[in-house]
Amino acid sequence: MRRLPLLLILALCNAVGISSLSAAIRKDTFTFDPANNLKLTRVTDSDALSRTSANPCIIFAFGGGFSHGDRDDARYDEFVSFMARQGYVVCSIDYRTTLGSFTPTESGIAALGEFGEALVEAVETATEDFLTATGFVLSKAREWNVSPDAIIASGSSAGAITALQAESVIQSPYCPEGLPKGFNYAAVVSFAGAILSEGEPANLDAFCPVMLFHGDADCQVPYNKLTAGPMGLYGSLYLAERFKSAGKEGAFHMEKGATHEMALRPMKENLFDIAGFLSQVLSGRTSDYEWTVVTVPGRASYKTDFTIYDYIRSNLP
Repeated sequence: MRRLPLLLILALCNAVGISSLSAAIRKDTFTFDPANNLKLTRVTDSDALSRTSANPCIIFAFGGGFSHGDRDDARYDEFVSFMARQGYVVCSIDYRTTLGSFTPTESGIAALGEFGEALVEAVETATEDFLTATGFVLSKAREWNVSPDAIIASGSSAGAITALQAESVIQSPYCPEGLPKGFNYAAVVSFAGAILSEGEPANLDAFCPVMLFHGDADCQVPYNKLTAGPMGLYGSLYLAERFKSAGKEGAFHMEKGATHEMALRPMKENLFDIAGFLSQVLSGRTSDYEWTVVTVPGRASYKTDFTIYDYIRSNLP
């Protein structure tokens, strides 16, 4: 029997979709917050899961500017299926998107101020839901054969802000309701995220290992930091510099000239980087902070000096 050339096999795989090659991929839906009708989709690959030891779990939050979004958005399928094939239980979750109902009552600068207040409420609400989902997963750990010590928080754009914010809340002086005392995520993987904080973020030295993806031309989520009065959004560059100076394990992957596309593109182009990072963290191997800068040859000049008004206009529902 004649064998097909490798390039033809790869082309066929690409045509049918990699995820379709694994018939063992399964999706189940659970309600983790009946009061708010919030659900999660649990994605597993029975061929990849360990039956002799507990499996790691990824809790993933979608993007959408805190105004909209779908936990089962097809744009996340490749990432979710790939991680399931690596032996992770992947839980893609709902959260309340309160900015979807935001309507300013004022105009001009006053309207921008109203948006800022609404954004703070939206982040706090989404984070509360992310932590509730985390508590639900922990309550199902034995039934689902999930390791409570190997739960990873992840998200895209607004979801990345939510995942980072959840870790920030866990490192605050009080224990979030519904989580066991001393719980921490094993890692955070953030696709174009930031931390919302009154004053500079505290307790970053206590964070779990964090992997950050961002572009320096992002006008939707600050690449470095954005402050207005006491409140600020502290983006990937700011966080990476703090983590690296503290000698923490982690990774920062930035692309010069990349816009908010970094909220999605690494979930296709950097899958093995993500899997390698998480494998290293979960195995207990330590390393120096990994700092990767990608420069695209021939890329035209681009804007990076965005104002607070640029960011707000880019995020208005």
